[in-house]
Amino acid sequence: MIGILSLLHNNNFGSVLQCYALERTLEGMGFACEHIDYRMDIQEKTRNLLRCGNSPRLLAEGWRKRRMVRTDAASSAKQKALEQFIARELHLSPVCRNHKALEAIRSRYDLLLCGSDQIWSPTWLNPSYFLDFAGDTSKLAYACSLGVSSLPGRHKQKLMRQALRGFQGISVREEEGASLLEALTGQRPDVCPDPVVLLEKSQWLAMAGKPAGKETKTSSMVCYFLGDASHYQERVQTLSETMALKPLLLPFGAEAVHRTDWEKADAASPEDFLHCLSDAGLVCTDSFHGAMLACVLERPFFVCLRDAQADPKNRNSRVLSLLRRMQASPWEVVEMTEERRLALAAWRAEGLQWLKSHMTYALASVK
Repeated sequence: MIGILSLLHNNNFGSVLQCYALERTLEGMGFACEHIDYRMDIQEKTRNLLRCGNSPRLLAEGWRKRRMVRTDAASSAKQKALEQFIARELHLSPVCRNHKALEAIRSRYDLLLCGSDQIWSPTWLNPSYFLDFAGDTSKLAYACSLGVSSLPGRHKQKLMRQALRGFQGISVREEEGASLLEALTGQRPDVCPDPVVLLEKSQWLAMAGKPAGKETKTSSMVCYFLGDASHYQERVQTLSETMALKPLLLPFGAEAVHRTDWEKADAASPEDFLHCLSDAGLVCTDSFHGAMLACVLERPFFVCLRDAQADPKNRNSRVLSLLRRMQASPWEVVEMTEERRLALAAWRAEGLQWLKSHMTYALASVK
């Protein structure tokens, strides 16, 4: 049995769908697996914050999000849809509330696998997501993301350097992440695609309830933003008028729900999310997974940058890494040409090969 540790309960379409994709990919290779249902209690969150030197604002932000879910009907409905999807579509371990519970459950697995998503972000550093509880259990890291463009302070660098020991294989999702870990450890990890790339377009369409040959409606411009910059609305309005597309907002949080008079897909499930993307005449997003799934579904997309590139703490590395791979730029409409489809297929093959070879080797060494 393989135990996967990732960000399950992040109230985020991308996080949930990459978990789904990784599990389905491993099952397709013949491996039995489940997601470790790590849900930190407040004591674990506080302990980790003090240990790692994370900002107390993270706790405040978590409280704000929980309050939003309690008080905003659309946010509550969205979280309910995501949690129902997780319970229905993913194999889950017993709930683990703290590090001791993770240590207790490790004997359940022949191999531990962490990834993907921003589980290695120095901003909310948590050594558990580096599988520091593994003990003698073999461990691999697949397409982990740091989500930043520069290394943190010395204390966090020391913790990360220690946590990176003992892996039988490490891959990250972005070239920037590979460069940062190389500077930290002296060894450059492999770069592999996000798990959503590992599934074919037809598999995502099947989840969305669409036959592969169904004619696609292309009259809407699907907007999915993690940030809430005022210029997003200006960009969308210009594109809407230029391309004669009607904006459809997939809200991320309560702020986005209320900031425009666009049509909104409130309480969308992951299946609804995919259906909207697959029907889009254009996907307009600042989200890595929004853009990545547009690529996989072969829809035109337009990437907005959340932060100024001059900002040393900018969060642009994820989408910029994707755009470089597709030989495209932000702030432009990207069409999925045949050349880009072939590049995506080659990237998928790289990821599948990395997983298969490293999983096979790691499990063979257990025996």
